[in-house]
Amino acid sequence: MKSILQEFKQHLIEQTSNVTVLFPGGFKPITGAHLALANRYAEDPQVQQVVMLIGPKDRDGFTRTQSIQAFNLMNSNPKIRIQPTEFNSPIMAAYEYLFALPEDTAGQYAMAASAKGDDYVRTKSFVPNVDKYKTVGDKSGRMMPAGVDAIELTANADPITYPSGEPISATATRQAIADGDYNTFKFSYPGITNEILKNVWEIFTGKMIETVFSKEWWSTQLAEDVEKLFTELKTGKRLRVFDFDDTLAKMNATIYVKHRDGSNTELNPAQFAVYEPMPGDDFDFSEFDRIIKSANPIQKNVDALKRAMQDAGAKTTILTARRVAYPVKRYLEREHGLKNIYVVALGSSDPMDKARWIEKQIQKGYDDIEFIDDSPKNVKAVDSLQQQYPDVALTAHLVEGYMDPKTAEKHKKKIEKLRKFLDKNTGKEFVYDFDTYDKTTYGVRLTENSNIRYTLPNFDVEWDEAVRYPEFKQLGKSGWIKLANKGDIKKYSNIKSVLGNVDLNFDSLEKPKKKRFLSAFSNGNIEMPIAVKFNEDDYDLVAGNTRISGLVKNGIDPNIWIVNASHLLENKFTRLTEGTLLTEGGAAGHMAHPYDDHGLTFNEMKELIARALEGELDVEEAVTEKTDGQNLQVTWKNGQVGFARNKGTIKKPLTTQELINKFEGRGPISDAFRESGQDLQAAFGKIDSSKLDEIFKNGRVFANMEIIYPATKNIINYDKAHIQFHNLVEYDENANKVQTDMTGGALIQKIIEDANAHMQNTFSFIPPQKIKLGRIADFEDQQAALFAEVDQLKTQFGLKDTDLISEYHRAWWRDVIITKAQELGYDISDDLRDTLVDRWAFDDKSTSITAVKKQIENPEYAQWVTDFDKKDFKSYQKQNMEPFESIFLRLGALVLSNVSQILAADPSKSTQEIKRDIATLMKQVQQSKDPEILKKVEYQLKRIEKLGGFDKIVPIEGIVFTFKGNTYKLTGAFAPVNQLIGILKYGR
Repeated sequence: MKSILQEFKQHLIEQTSNVTVLFPGGFKPITGAHLALANRYAEDPQVQQVVMLIGPKDRDGFTRTQSIQAFNLMNSNPKIRIQPTEFNSPIMAAYEYLFALPEDTAGQYAMAASAKGDDYVRTKSFVPNVDKYKTVGDKSGRMMPAGVDAIELTANADPITYPSGEPISATATRQAIADGDYNTFKFSYPGITNEILKNVWEIFTGKMIETVFSKEWWSTQLAEDVEKLFTELKTGKRLRVFDFDDTLAKMNATIYVKHRDGSNTELNPAQFAVYEPMPGDDFDFSEFDRIIKSANPIQKNVDALKRAMQDAGAKTTILTARRVAYPVKRYLEREHGLKNIYVVALGSSDPMDKARWIEKQIQKGYDDIEFIDDSPKNVKAVDSLQQQYPDVALTAHLVEGYMDPKTAEKHKKKIEKLRKFLDKNTGKEFVYDFDTYDKTTYGVRLTENSNIRYTLPNFDVEWDEAVRYPEFKQLGKSGWIKLANKGDIKKYSNIKSVLGNVDLNFDSLEKPKKKRFLSAFSNGNIEMPIAVKFNEDDYDLVAGNTRISGLVKNGIDPNIWIVNASHLLENKFTRLTEGTLLTEGGAAGHMAHPYDDHGLTFNEMKELIARALEGELDVEEAVTEKTDGQNLQVTWKNGQVGFARNKGTIKKPLTTQELINKFEGRGPISDAFRESGQDLQAAFGKIDSSKLDEIFKNGRVFANMEIIYPATKNIINYDKAHIQFHNLVEYDENANKVQTDMTGGALIQKIIEDANAHMQNTFSFIPPQKIKLGRIADFEDQQAALFAEVDQLKTQFGLKDTDLISEYHRAWWRDVIITKAQELGYDISDDLRDTLVDRWAFDDKSTSITAVKKQIENPEYAQWVTDFDKKDFKSYQKQNMEPFESIFLRLGALVLSNVSQILAADPSKSTQEIKRDIATLMKQVQQSKDPEILKKVEYQLKRIEKLGGFDKIVPIEGIVFTFKGNTYKLTGAFAPVNQLIGILKYGR
């Protein structure tokens, strides 16, 4: 029988929820049984948290780092966390955890153990020992906090087992991994989804579980494509486009709107469809990124979609404002049986973005288009295209969205009431009473006598233009919108002498742009152009050149919305227009990996991953091959051809002879540059010089190109000599990049071809090689695994989907800096901490290391900063970037293994040659006694293994694509293979 004191203590336990359960163990590897026990404790209402304490000792090759990574992927319970301990003994780890608590700690602590397992015995001594350590202390005199209250708390449940009835254990899991037995491994983790589990398997083995398309699938797809092609030739290209939310299905999801004054509004999709945004509105669409678990289908529209999909000659597409396509595809497939449906996620609620997407399809040749949407704004935007494309059969249908029965009945009564009113008043004259009711007006009147009214710019939409400025990119989209809303209005005439990027030749602009302006101008409503102010003598036009030139032509001095960025420059941001110059060779601008772009949000990173796995990276621009040649830039200046390989030669281009002299005596490399220089000079000699002057602006614009010369093979074998044009790049007088035209490569190649100069003595001139991407076979599993890795990085520092990747890097480096300061007993100031974060995370060296040292009062910390900056920074930087790099190299390996129409001579043969080259060089390096070389080789081999091994090697360096207006590359296995061969050949 319990004493009154015991009953009172039990009552207190039941009334509180501040119990911390300590669950120490080796966890090598962590298993489903471990997680199940932790979750049983977490379900107890009195438990506040479960702390799994993992010791440092490896077990049969399994490490603590691997188990922590696996835990982070599998655990979804916020009450459970894992924490490293330096004590291998579980009971010692629990005691040391309590010894390390602050003296003023108060709370209840229990040792985890199943009531039906043998380990319950150890908990019996936990309570009395803790009581002893609180009052007497240990042998060295250490005391646990007096407020620590040790209690017994058991999880009363049977152990989970394998199908054989044997309990799940780390021993059996290790054996399954050692045997490569994935099926047994799966049974060690009941309740964990297959896509997550594949990623856990990769953590413990370094190998991926993958599937491939079957031969039957390929033959079916080929037959379908051929049939579709013949249908199109007979009937023209037909396109059927459906919206999703409130057109095909009604979701219980909310759009959260934060207004400029700090107030908030919640909208459902139907309300949002007719909502008129106000200046300063900030929208949160995150609920639409989740898996659709329940939705009310709008059956008549779903039936229309099914009928459209039965038309073999038409392309049927779901065009959604959502940021992620997968939830829509998954819902339509699982709930309505619509497989392989094409879903485009625009990531924008701007009606004009839907219109622009439709316009791109028209430009691709679609001439019979039907658009179905529940939003009047979207329908109006798409319908406006009819004026620009009168030869296209374009119909935009406004359809009813979902109505619950009560609303539908009210709607029916209102319609009936309106019908009766119209019947009663048929034939009567309608007169609007302006004395009683005000006219509705919008915008700001230009002058008392002008018919033009200005509306504020749509800062959300113009982010796509603003992001090219690093000052704004660093702020992120929400920061840009906040800053832009604080802008002011200036007359064009007051700043035209210091405003860059303006072309007043309205007549020379593209016809669609002029039509859009004239339509707005005739209606008297003009959205104000936006300019950025860097200082009183330096303004740049961000968006609105057509509007400025059109208004000036019509004798109007335009109003311009000015965004002041001068304070950003003062805060150590360096003004560049599109980033730094490249180190890849040549003078071309650096083409970034997605993980290099700190201006992406976690949501945008997921959207990019989804597009890549879907084979839909060509939504904005065609995907092209990144070739493995020598980079060179060419221009036309003062009536002659000029070449550039670096910033100095951008300012003063090399002549053909100077180019030849520069590479003289370097074997095949000399031949490549000599022959390419002579062929380009001959080709340009056949083109009218006025045309070259127009394109190259007398040396301000350069054509970026690749010299593909078989004798100078690096990794990939090409059988023909090509000069491949990539793009056109414009520079200022200081050789800083102003802008890049990604379509410029095709333009230059066409001009040369029109002059019949594309076949020269050595080289043929070709445009960028367009690549055909396919949908990854196990798309859902791969996406879920990669998304889980992105989420793991996001939650590491408590970030949100809408946060920039830069926030992760800022938090990561802040931890490094603060941890070392605490270790050395230095109370670092926030300003100094931020200066070091900017230096190491974002390469901001505007404050010299000498100036930084002067701010540090602690000599030890000052010395650490100096030494770290010189010696350790690069290795830490690699650690910081490695998780993101790993995600996108894996993504690249998946995508590149599924491409076609590449430039390599014989893809299969080229792949075998790459593998043979590596094997030959590996035999040579085995004789090396240099530990640094062997260490580098081992690192690159592990990277290749993590990507799926040598089977992931393909004869293509990578792909180039456009996402959110920015150009990126995916390289897959090429990056580590290139590094590996460089080490093996040159020891670099």
